[in-house]
Amino acid sequence: YQVAGDKFSFFRKDGAESLKACKWLARRPDRRISRICAETRSGEFGPAQDICKVTCGTCPNGCGEINKDKFYLKANKKSGAPIYKKCAWLQDLDSSSSSSRVKRICEKTPPTGEKSASSVCKVTCDMCGK
Repeated sequence: YQVAGDKFSFFRKDGAESLKACKWLARRPDRRISRICAETRSGEFGPAQDICKVTCGTCPNGCGEINKDKFYLKANKKSGAPIYKKCAWLQDLDSSSSSSRVKRICEKTPPTGEKSASSVCKVTCDMCGK
């Protein structure tokens, strides 16, 4: 798991090092995240792939989650259109004493072709190692 304020060494195009937080990295576009996570140089701190394991997808056994990844929650009652939520939304529920609701969401089986909360938000749904 990672803490939003964890710092990693970031190297600008001119080669100068600066320190960035995992939450900064998580807010970048996916292509940029991939490029930064592929960097192996380390300076004062380690590279993003070693520090921001959830954002970079480098957690042991692939067990991590990215806050902005989405899972199927339910169908809209009126239109039937799918409603998707991000892992960050589920994490907020988990920290707001709605743990029984989080458990129900994590145990829900979505329609065929849709991603469940437990497959997308493995850390929040306590699915690591299972």
